[in-house]
Amino acid sequence: MVSDDEKQSIEHILELEKENKKLKETIKDHQLYEEKLEHRIIELEELLH
Repeated sequence: MVSDDEKQSIEHILELEKENKKLKETIKDHQLYEEKLEHRIIELEELLH
């Protein structure tokens, strides 16, 4: 039998795992955006020369 405290702990862990997944996706999105910006900066620098 699972106690109420154990159920709450499991639910909390599951919520944290969901939040962690969202944060990892956000980080990945930001990394992709950063790569695009870096590429754009290089293009602009080449145009200036």
